[in-house]
Amino acid sequence: MIPLALMRRIARLLIVTILFPLLSSPVLAGDGTCTKNSRVCIEGPETRMISGYPVTRDCWKYESKYDCISQ
Repeated sequence: MIPLALMRRIARLLIVTILFPLLSSPVLAGDGTCTKNSRVCIEGPETRMISGYPVTRDCWKYESKYDCISQ
């Protein structure tokens, strides 16, 4: 059986590495009137400590540009 403390650490690591990138993605207009035309990395590669774990990413923050149709 896996100790509870280890299970909690694994859960935190999964949240940081999988859920955070998904939740931090930009949201498009609900009616679909916008399309993304570019995505540029504005915070490059580095290792950060998150909940006591080193997490390395190629890009920590993106800037997206959209073309939208106004109604």
